[in-house]
Parts: sequence; structure tokens; C-alpha cells
Amino acid sequence: MGPATDKEIAAMDPICNSPVIISKKDLTAITPTWMNMSFAIKKDPEADKAWGWVLEMYGYSLSSHVHNVHYKLVPKMQAQPPWDTKSRDFIMIHFTYGMDYTLDGKFTPGKIGQWRYDKRSYMG
Repeated sequence: MGPATDKEIAAMDPICNSPVIISKKDLTAITPTWMNMSFAIKKDPEADKAWGWVLEMYGYSLSSHVHNVHYKLVPKMQAQPPWDTKSRDFIMIHFTYGMDYTLDGKFTPGKIGQWRYDKRSYMG
């Protein structure tokens, strides 16, 4: 299987939205491919570096496409701060990403700030 064409890429659902509502039949069909696709991505150093801890979400999208499983994207389903800066239009909030700021409120993506909220700080 070679690289995906631009047409194939355009036909793939994005890695969002979360949560995904899926039938048990469709989930059962894609799960083995999803697992194997995620392992394959993890073994690819370039993909692993680019996608890091979210690589299994890309594995889900790719395996859904392979099995022709699609879903309705609802962009206002869930806010994902800090990228979504206003929450009033969303149904729920998902704390996916760490949020780091200077004390005067400047967002510092990719750099630990003086003020920080990241759910991963509370693991273990």
C-alpha cells in the first residue's frame, strides 16, 4: 500500500470530533485495523515524532477510512482550550491540551508558562 492520494486524503474524516458516536458493528469492524494502524504509526519514527501522543487518533481516522466508516462532524460539539478561546457556543469542554501562560496572560504554546494547567500534571 503506497502513500495516499490527495483525493483519498480529502475523503478522510478528520481526527475530531470527540466524542465519536459509533455503532458497535462499526467499532467492531475497525478496532483491529485501528490497533494495527496505531502500532504501525508508532513504529514509524517520522510519524511518531509528528503525531506523538495523539497518533492513535490518526490511527482511528485512517482505519475508519479503510472500513468506509464516516460520521457527522459537529464543530461546536466540544471546545478544546486553549485553541478555542470562547466556550459559550460549545456543548462541552475537553481539556485536551496543556494551557501555559505568562503571569500577564500571554499564551505560551509549547513552553511551560508561569501559570499552567495541564491534566497530565496530575497523573500517577
